Amino acid sequence: MSNLDEDGASPSVPGEMSSEIRTSETTQDISPPPSYTETTNFTITSEQNSETRISNGYEQPLESNVVSTANENIQEGALTTTLRTDSDNVRPSRGLWPYDSCVIFACFSCVVGIYNISRFAVLVHVYKACFFVEFIILSCVFGFPFLYLQMALGQYIGSGLTDMWYITPAFKGVGLAMLYLYVLLGVYTSVPISWLFLYFKDSFITTRDTYKWGQCNPKFGLRSCLESRNLSTDAYLGWSVPNYFHGRILGRRPGAHHHREEFNFEITFNLAVIWLLVFIILSRGIRLYGKLTYVIVVVPLSSLLIMSVRMMEVWGNALTELFDVQWKTVLIDSSSWFLAAREVFLTWVLYGGVVLQLCSHNKATSNITRNMAIVGIGGTLTLILSSFFSVCIMKSISARNMTYVPSSYEIEQTIKCLQPSSCSSISGMNSTPINLVIGEKFPSSSGLSVTSGYQVLRLATEIFPSALAVQGVNVISSFWPICFYFMMIIFGLAQITVIWITVVESIIAIKPNILLGWQTVITLTSCTAGFLLGLPMTSTIGIFVLYFMDFCVGSLWWISILYMVMLIAILFIRGRPYGTDQLVTVIARSQSNQIWLLPILTFQWNVVLPVSFMRIQSLCFPAFASANITSGVIGDGANRTSTIGVINTAYEEDPPPKYTPPPSYSSATARMMVHFLNRRHSVMDLATGQSTSLADSPNIASVELVSYEPQPENSVSVVPKCN
Repeated sequence: MSNLDEDGASPSVPGEMSSEIRTSETTQDISPPPSYTETTNFTITSEQNSETRISNGYEQPLESNVVSTANENIQEGALTTTLRTDSDNVRPSRGLWPYDSCVIFACFSCVVGIYNISRFAVLVHVYKACFFVEFIILSCVFGFPFLYLQMALGQYIGSGLTDMWYITPAFKGVGLAMLYLYVLLGVYTSVPISWLFLYFKDSFITTRDTYKWGQCNPKFGLRSCLESRNLSTDAYLGWSVPNYFHGRILGRRPGAHHHREEFNFEITFNLAVIWLLVFIILSRGIRLYGKLTYVIVVVPLSSLLIMSVRMMEVWGNALTELFDVQWKTVLIDSSSWFLAAREVFLTWVLYGGVVLQLCSHNKATSNITRNMAIVGIGGTLTLILSSFFSVCIMKSISARNMTYVPSSYEIEQTIKCLQPSSCSSISGMNSTPINLVIGEKFPSSSGLSVTSGYQVLRLATEIFPSALAVQGVNVISSFWPICFYFMMIIFGLAQITVIWITVVESIIAIKPNILLGWQTVITLTSCTAGFLLGLPMTSTIGIFVLYFMDFCVGSLWWISILYMVMLIAILFIRGRPYGTDQLVTVIARSQSNQIWLLPILTFQWNVVLPVSFMRIQSLCFPAFASANITSGVIGDGANRTSTIGVINTAYEEDPPPKYTPPPSYSSATARMMVHFLNRRHSVMDLATGQSTSLADSPNIASVELVSYEPQPENSVSVVPKCN
């Protein structure tokens, strides 16, 4: 290919050009193939008469007949031809993936992480197999189409979050807002990964055939744990598991909110290790990261598959219970559909800007449909497999006559996560959960106003440690928790890395001519900033900060507004040459496929996606709190009394302002009449030599104005009184 640079990278789209010229693979044959057109860019310098072509920031002279032939090359679906005279603002090289399949693994590590694995496992435990159906249906409705759009848009424009807005400069703030979103996500989602390092280390240590989280920790909740241990042999495990998390991992003390807060050195050190690994992976740019994506995706997937097969061999009968559910009762429950829609948004939509950034490094001939199919199907199967693993873990707990009870992080009395089955006639799972980004909320029925029912990474911090504590080392050897927490760490590290490469590239794209040469320094500086911003969340109050951050981001209403504005700006306001008909030419190679694919994608992208985002925005928008959020028994997914949407308990209704309206027209008229009568009577008194007032006159009725009260007629009453 003659128009490639020495690294084999195809030319990229200038960040300030309004349109492009399409040429073919070779300069000898300028006419593009009928199936696909490749984007190249031309510019004319003001100091020379010969035309030059920009390729990765370098100017290469072109033959004049090439430009003239290219100007004559017009094909349906191609972009309009324009020559640019200012070459200083041309976007420099973005680089290409070292292999075509790198983008598949990068996008997979973006949409599948430890948090949606944990959320999906908890929701499947609550709603059984019905949640599979709801999740897949809604993914096909707006999840997969949006991911498809982001992949096509990134490859077609060849630009990222902040430099793609040369097509509609008025909406450049949307890109900056999305950059702010991913900075928040990268900072606060890295902290729970640092917790997993301690779980991983303590998985090697066993005492008396049990793990550390099977023993009472003296730092937090010790009294309840010891009292329960004196009464029963197994019930104390419901206290020891959260006792280990809050005391050993978070370093909390009883009444810690009354004392000076301290940083947890181990968590701080682990957080520094995470950001150091992120810097090492991103230090050499997209080429080194593209090669490492195979390792950081294949290794945890293999671990998940091995663990799931092993757990299904022992407790595989739990899968039959998973599908033994009253399908009609659950499928008509509006709350289950709402939570499935939230989960689809959190899985496929939340990181859509990252997917766009990753696909901007694709070659022009990359097969988007293949990439989308692998990421979508592979991600869904991974989530289903993780739910199978979680169901088997839950079965191992119930096999010892114990039941999992969702805890709440605030105080010692609400951290219990296990109780005997005989005492769990009404479990915490009876309430409808609220899936946020890194955790879930279970509305509490304890009557305590300080509880939220929130916990981070329930699968890794409560469910799996509970199974290990209940079954012991003799049943579940230490190899499996080592494998599990190693898998979770790699999954989390992969997602943090792919988020942060988007942040680094977006910062560089603001001033590419200046910042591109400082890419390593910017990467180091941004990773250091991410570590420093995460330090408050490593202290004893870190869990409170995480809940606040997760609640703000996990509300989703403002994120859905961002994506809806992005859709409107690109597909409706800007339109051609960046509309659906042009994006289809990138997806479909043959004209016959474009004919039937164009109306389908036009309907999906121009109608279904905006309506879906508007609906999610309306449901997730802060609502006023109300009592009795949910009720009913849902242990088997049936007999549920649900609510539509999620009540946002963080917002309270303010009292209405006091309003005193101005006097009405009738009131003013009455005052004028009284004043006129008083003056007339005074004149008559002066004429007759009398000083009787209007109120004292026996023949004239006095008028009393009544103060304004809201009336249906919105008027003021005038009440006459006769003396």
